[in-house]
Amino acid sequence: MSGLPAIETFDCEGEPSSVGLRWDKWRRAFAIFLEASSVVDPKKKRAMLLHSSGLPLQEIYYSIPGAHVDEPQGDNDVFAVAVQKLDEYFKPKQSKLYERYIFRKIKQESEETFDEFLVRLRVQGAKCKFSNVEEHLIDQIVEKCYSQELRKNILALGDTVNLDTIVAAANSLESINRELKGFSTTSFQEINKIQSWPTTSKQARNHFNVCSRCGGFNHRGTDKCPAMDKKCLKCGKLGHYKKQCRTLLNTGLRRGYKRKYDFSSQPNNGKNQESFNYVDADSDQDESRPTRDSEYVFQIDDDTEIPCNIGNVLVRMVIDSGSKSNLITDKT
Repeated sequence: MSGLPAIETFDCEGEPSSVGLRWDKWRRAFAIFLEASSVVDPKKKRAMLLHSSGLPLQEIYYSIPGAHVDEPQGDNDVFAVAVQKLDEYFKPKQSKLYERYIFRKIKQESEETFDEFLVRLRVQGAKCKFSNVEEHLIDQIVEKCYSQELRKNILALGDTVNLDTIVAAANSLESINRELKGFSTTSFQEINKIQSWPTTSKQARNHFNVCSRCGGFNHRGTDKCPAMDKKCLKCGKLGHYKKQCRTLLNTGLRRGYKRKYDFSSQPNNGKNQESFNYVDADSDQDESRPTRDSEYVFQIDDDTEIPCNIGNVLVRMVIDSGSKSNLITDKT
């Protein structure tokens, strides 16, 4: 007996609604422990019960009238009397109508094996006081089993069906389903896809609501703005701050220079002569301007061509960046 591991003490203070079930499980474990220990004396068995159950159960035991006796009571020895009194304390009178209601609610879950489902039915069915437990188990399996194929097989057998036949059929179906998964030859190849999503962040939304006068985010240029009557330090006009000044376009046209490509000196094979201009503007933007501010593009031209000399032959070539709209100039 000394080599046997001790069993866990009984939890008397757990969930009250399940204390009866916990007591049944603990008493069953203790009965196995006694059998393995080869203890037969009733008083020693009672002493081992009180020792193994823990102090909380000992307090309950000694508070129950008639639980601790020194002599046998009729056909019950001192150990049987102790167990009977504890049963009466932890297992209040049960209603078979309620237990049968719980039994009828049990169904097989999608990830639950048939054996696990059957064990739950057997445990609850033992509390229902059925005259024919197997018949009620079969009824519940037909109604609440997860497998439609198993239900068809049971109904096909008719009145000749029994529980052993159902268990064999259920285990066979589960085994076949596991094997079929191994025969699956469907393969999938991963494809990496580049997909753009619309920007919905608060910062991106605010980016399009910048005040054109002061650069603020809490109002628009058409609203009452603190820069409405302020003089711009860049262009000298009223109505905006320097950082929001858009006179760069005009300044660039005045200060910039034009680079012109003329194809008139080259043979054009009857095609119309054409030239194009590029404006390179001096930048006098404020260096302290935050990097998050917007940059403005005032013009987007069509595809630009430049002359290239290839083998002493002048060829017009398009500057192409691969985008739908080209922002690359001939200078670039």
